[in-house]
Amino acid sequence: MKNKIAIYLPLLFAVILVFGIFLGYKLTPVTSVNQQLFQLNLKKYNKFNDVIYYIEQDYVDSVNRDALMEDGISGILQNLDPHSQYIPAEDFHEVNDP
Repeated sequence: MKNKIAIYLPLLFAVILVFGIFLGYKLTPVTSVNQQLFQLNLKKYNKFNDVIYYIEQDYVDSVNRDALMEDGISGILQNLDPHSQYIPAEDFHEVNDP
């Protein structure tokens, strides 16, 4: 009788382990960090935001995120054609006023 139990014991442990991993995965609360790590979709990948994030985290001096975004958008549009221009929100009314 002990030999039959000894044969099935590793299989029983493996099934319990797999069930525990599955249960832990399903019961883990989903946070925004978990969503980004586990649901990374290449269509949603935003290299521009990643570059800004790394500059904020690792650059020696402090940087202004809004200024970096404005300069980045302006730089992108300058490479398109001479007619594409970015107008910041604070300058928008000046441009549209007659």
